[in-house]
Amino acid sequence: MLPTETFESKWSFQGTAREVQCHTLGGGHTASDSLLYLPNERICFVGDLIAIQNHMLVVDGDIHYWISILEKLNQWDIDTIVPGHGPVGGKQWISQAQVYLQHLLDQVNTLKQEGRSTKELSSTVMPEAYQEWSAKELYTKNLQHLGENIS
Repeated sequence: MLPTETFESKWSFQGTAREVQCHTLGGGHTASDSLLYLPNERICFVGDLIAIQNHMLVVDGDIHYWISILEKLNQWDIDTIVPGHGPVGGKQWISQAQVYLQHLLDQVNTLKQEGRSTKELSSTVMPEAYQEWSAKELYTKNLQHLGENIS
């Protein structure tokens, strides 16, 4: 079934109880990520742009743009984040996602600056901070993907 409504950057509508805004800030996790924002309630449904205590898959999007989307989102008036995976939480989830994505980039950049092979990324030890997260297999997969696709 094809959609009956589409939008380019923002679409708002007023229901009987609240205003709802749909936004896209571009492609981070995928080519076009959408958010649902309830401005009066200060709640944002972020989909897979944020996963809490869960390794996020970075192979389908643009990690640099993803980080910039999270920076923009951090400027919004938000109290509650509803992530694509993990528990509902506060605005601090945005920073946690940014730190994780930046960590992946830093790991790959360090390896490349040292002139080492991207194959060595498969033996990278996962930091303790991420060892209890779900989807552990994505950590190495993410590093290898970034190593092969970021110059």
